[in-house]
Amino acid sequence: MSTSTDFFNIFDHDKNFLEIMKRLLESSLELSFNGIMITEASAGYPILYVNPAFCQLTGYGPQELLMKSPSILQ
Repeated sequence: MSTSTDFFNIFDHDKNFLEIMKRLLESSLELSFNGIMITEASAGYPILYVNPAFCQLTGYGPQELLMKSPSILQ
């Protein structure tokens, strides 16, 4: 019996698993001390998300960065 398989099977019985994982991921990104930027994998790589640590690091607010190219940071 594999430990990782057992771990993931435990969530098969929880109807709220996806919502729980979404909230956990959201909290992890928002509260991280590391700057995080997520871009779309298309022409220009528009910025889809920046966390507060990234904004503090760069001095830009989210509204100034969202849907713009990361080249704005050069």
